[in-house]
Amino acid sequence: MASGCVPAVVGDIFRPCDALPADTRLAIARVVAAPGSRPAVLHGELAAAPLPTSRFSADQVVARIISGCSRRVIATIAELRLDQVVPALAGMDGGPAAPACPARLLGLLDQQGCRHWSDLGPLQIAALSSWRGAGSATVASLLGVAMDVALDVLCPQPGDIELDRAPVSASDPAPPAVLASLDQILGGVGDDRCRVTFELLDLPLTQIPSAILVAGSLDISGEQIRRLRSRGRARARAAFDALPEDHPLRGARATVREGLGAAAPVGALDAVLAGLGLPSHLDTRSQLLVHLAGPYRPVKGHRGWMATDARALTTATDSLLGEDGGVRPIDQVLKELDMVGLHAGYAEAWILDQPVRLVADLVVLTAGAAVVVAERALNAMGSSMTIDELAAWIVPINATEPINATEKNRRRPGDPRVPVSDQMRRSLIADRRFRRVAPETWELAEWGGTPYLDDDDTHDDLATHDYDDTHDDDMNDGHRCSADSEGIWRLAIEITAEVLAGATGAVPHRLAKALGLEPDKQLTFAGRYGPVMLTHDMTQPLRGSVRPIALAAGCVIGDTLVLGFCPSGRELIVERHPPDGRPFGFPST
Repeated sequence: MASGCVPAVVGDIFRPCDALPADTRLAIARVVAAPGSRPAVLHGELAAAPLPTSRFSADQVVARIISGCSRRVIATIAELRLDQVVPALAGMDGGPAAPACPARLLGLLDQQGCRHWSDLGPLQIAALSSWRGAGSATVASLLGVAMDVALDVLCPQPGDIELDRAPVSASDPAPPAVLASLDQILGGVGDDRCRVTFELLDLPLTQIPSAILVAGSLDISGEQIRRLRSRGRARARAAFDALPEDHPLRGARATVREGLGAAAPVGALDAVLAGLGLPSHLDTRSQLLVHLAGPYRPVKGHRGWMATDARALTTATDSLLGEDGGVRPIDQVLKELDMVGLHAGYAEAWILDQPVRLVADLVVLTAGAAVVVAERALNAMGSSMTIDELAAWIVPINATEPINATEKNRRRPGDPRVPVSDQMRRSLIADRRFRRVAPETWELAEWGGTPYLDDDDTHDDLATHDYDDTHDDDMNDGHRCSADSEGIWRLAIEITAEVLAGATGAVPHRLAKALGLEPDKQLTFAGRYGPVMLTHDMTQPLRGSVRPIALAAGCVIGDTLVLGFCPSGRELIVERHPPDGRPFGFPST
């Protein structure tokens, strides 16, 4: 508000704008809309919209509000006080006076002893409606007087109202024919509802409201929204096609399309529009030009980007970044993006907006399973990496969030959050593609490095330290083992979705040594529910799938499956323990 003389927004003279009927709100929005801006018809927008720049238009706003104050609207705002409905009344001196206030209304106020606005402001609308001889029409008339007085006090002189409204302008004005044609096309889209739907759902280049929200704001159905959108798009396209071939608007459209390509950041669009002498992308006329050039739509998941075919662009990008194992030279990626229509000036910025890392001249995809990302990182770096270095490739977010579905299923309510480095260690231990060459250092097994084997490989940092350390147990990838007095070694397996799907898993070295499982060998133990195979790949002992056994034993996620291995007879004992049970040989947690 300039000069401190007028309400800055419509809500200063009538706060509950959303209670008005949709057609009334739409009519008011058309009056207060600045050139090049869409009407404020969504919930919460109209009350925050600036008042018109002339007193004549401001009086039109008041007149439309009064016409929309039906019995239903009065009932909706009945619990509000008068100074809440018209906030500009707060602290105002004086009271209603002729000729602004009808004589009948003045007499009614005098009967109630209300001669000043300070007397009326604290009264609820329901109290005003309960006066003898007063109804919804009387209350609407009083609201109109209050709004008129508010405007008179805040801006005592009629005429233009100066507001702090900063118009969007370009360095060199656009040819008048361009803006005039864009205004004409917008005007020919259809009636108010059709145009508002078109401007809200088809033209924005950043945030687009949902069709359901727009339908609710206009009090129409979703099917009507669909029809209005289709009608608006068709009429706008037909109006443009009807222009002469040498019309300046056609040249402006070609310039926009050539400058943006298949996709571009919104900031680049503003530069193109400024070169044409047009307002920024916030102006509906500029948005219409971009719509005719594309149409360009926001790219989901990439804020600030727009494309003519967002789905095809993201699909092609994901595909080319995932080729060659997810590690590719950046020059190749840039060339392939150029083939799909992305300008070279925008391609590198588009790549950096993806889940990737740049290593020298390589683009490394960091999306996917943790072990997949670790393999890409090792391939790109070309040397062994520590657990913390590998974990850093997948942790720009929370350092204790699950890194994959296995870790998510492993966590139970109340469990402490496990650092990503520990989760990564578990994943690498269970995967044959990796080899540990030092206590905390890993490389790819295909590189042929010397494995690091520790006879006391208990992985205490992976243990659930709630277990009593007086028990002779070991843990590896969620598998705990112990031996009883009869020489039967028991392996406890936490049942997760991955286990029920048939996933294999690592087993402790102590168990493999006790059962006589040598490197590059395998053992099979038979039980009542089927066999279990144990193998050793020179680096890590592994168990086969226990899916058939778990299902036959009735296991569900959260249970513990205990397998008892008898080294002498290669026999298998199967026990199922629910979450509140206690596996043999293990203390309760």
